[in-house]
Amino acid sequence: MSSSEIAYLFRHALLRDAAYQLQLPGDRARLHGLAIEAIENLCGGRPPEPAPLDSDRGAAFVEHASDPFARELAQHARFAAEAEGPGTTRPERMLYARRAAEHAERHFRNEEAARGWRETAALLEGAQRGEALRRVGKILHMAGSMKEAEHLYGQALALQREARSARGEGFALANLAVLFRQTGRIRRSEELTSEALAISRRTEDRRLEAFALVNSARLSREAGRIEQTSRDFERLLTLNRELDDLQAEAVTLIDLAVLCQETDRVAEAGRHYARALELDRQIGDRRNEGVALGNLASLSLEAGRHDEARRTYKQCLAIQREVGDRQGEGIALASLASLALYAGDFEEAERGYAQALALHGDLGYRRGQGVALGNLASLYALTGRPALAEQAFEQAIRIHAEVGNRRFLGAHHGEFALFLLGVGQERRAKDHWGLCVAILRELQDTVLLKQQRGDMRKACARAGVPPFEDEESA
Repeated sequence: MSSSEIAYLFRHALLRDAAYQLQLPGDRARLHGLAIEAIENLCGGRPPEPAPLDSDRGAAFVEHASDPFARELAQHARFAAEAEGPGTTRPERMLYARRAAEHAERHFRNEEAARGWRETAALLEGAQRGEALRRVGKILHMAGSMKEAEHLYGQALALQREARSARGEGFALANLAVLFRQTGRIRRSEELTSEALAISRRTEDRRLEAFALVNSARLSREAGRIEQTSRDFERLLTLNRELDDLQAEAVTLIDLAVLCQETDRVAEAGRHYARALELDRQIGDRRNEGVALGNLASLSLEAGRHDEARRTYKQCLAIQREVGDRQGEGIALASLASLALYAGDFEEAERGYAQALALHGDLGYRRGQGVALGNLASLYALTGRPALAEQAFEQAIRIHAEVGNRRFLGAHHGEFALFLLGVGQERRAKDHWGLCVAILRELQDTVLLKQQRGDMRKACARAGVPPFEDEESA
């Protein structure tokens, strides 16, 4: 653009602003009102009033032709109210600020959605304001801004308690519980989950029960409480179907598939993943579609179908970036790095692990850091860097213990044992091998235990020592 064009645009904007300011306040208010009316007429009228934010109706957002203009309509309503005088509000502003937030959220425009919910919160009080702030927190949480999300959940919780809204308090507690689990504060996560579930049962709120039960089941699975996990997921599926919540059903099916995959029910896991993917595509849930694809890729990887796994992980990664799921992006990057490691492309693997660790570090996602560090340790061992390998294994094991990631704690004790055996530390290797076997047995993870035993026997043969005994059943 030339300097003369820039000068023209500047003069035009200046004159437009001057002309606007010359209008009397009452005229400005009428003009903004006319703009709202004109846009609404073009879009087939005004959308219906939604249920209050603190309602228990849980109605899904239904799109309207005016939604692409909702933010502009909310601004027209704000300017009209300002022109009418201090303290004036117009009902259209609340309607369209909320619709702008919901529309942006549905289309994964996270910053715009958070801005819309903040504007909505500023127009509300009490429990409804608390719910709007919780939704800002949820968007930031999913985008990886953990500290800000935690602060907003805390504000929401305080408002709900002040308003004596048990339902709102329960949802805020459940969100905080998820965040605490993901950032390694397991005991606090368990406490808040129990509080949320108690509220759901006291108030007979099945939607809140389902929401809190997801985190409860994941805590149980990660701690190795397999029977409890199975019961929780079966209860969740029942609740999801009673509530006709297809999105939640797809999430539960993925969780159930992970449990099946870890307990050697591979065919069942594949069926659950396929059904979850079908539901996600049916309802247009791109975020969870990415999660389902990532898990399907892990199934292909475990079956040795590496090309298929790589293609599916790349599809998953593209979706995670599209929807702004930075935590999911980090997991996909680490998984692709592991595929590169298996293929012998050590430079690509190290680059991928570094990217994943940087993302997980930014997000404070300790669980992801532990997994990536343990896998990076294996790469260091394979590329002749024993000091770095030992350091990374020890860091990974500390993180797994801290955040309660029992499965990878067992796996990386096993891999550390193989490394120690390879550098002549047989006694330490046996200690870590014993921990590996004990944990994986407790988790009933027969697939991973079988893989670890096979690797151990090969390592013992290379080292010229008898296979480590673990009282394996015949």
